[in-house]
Amino acid sequence: MPQFASTQGIDLPFVNKGSSAISAKSFVRLLTTPKLGLAGTTVSVPAIDIPATAGSELVIGVAMEGIAVGAIGRVRVGGIATVVASGSVTQGDLVQCDTASGHEGQGKTAGSAKYAAGQALADASDAGDLPVLLFHLLTK
Repeated sequence: MPQFASTQGIDLPFVNKGSSAISAKSFVRLLTTPKLGLAGTTVSVPAIDIPATAGSELVIGVAMEGIAVGAIGRVRVGGIATVVASGSVTQGDLVQCDTASGHEGQGKTAGSAKYAAGQALADASDAGDLPVLLFHLLTK
């Protein structure tokens, strides 16, 4: 597999407001938008969790580190990120977030899905590392 570990991307801070810790290499979705304030005012950090129900596949990015509940962590929102593959994925496939039990936050082939989070840059087998070029595409 090609090496993408040192690839740069756009990482932003998000707070985990879900009910469980978020593992590194998991897709995450945006729960709230940040409240932008004037200079000197408090700005809230946008909240995320792991998509775990059908219809919640629209993701903001990939957790670059484990993020405990209530903690702030880095999420890659642009560039190349590695996710855990759910099933077999072929290089060039459009990739979306899996919401099936036991596979929440993992990347799977989007097929005819309405939304894709990016494109697979290499082949990956189930539970393997899957490098994805993030671009957030509505396919329908």
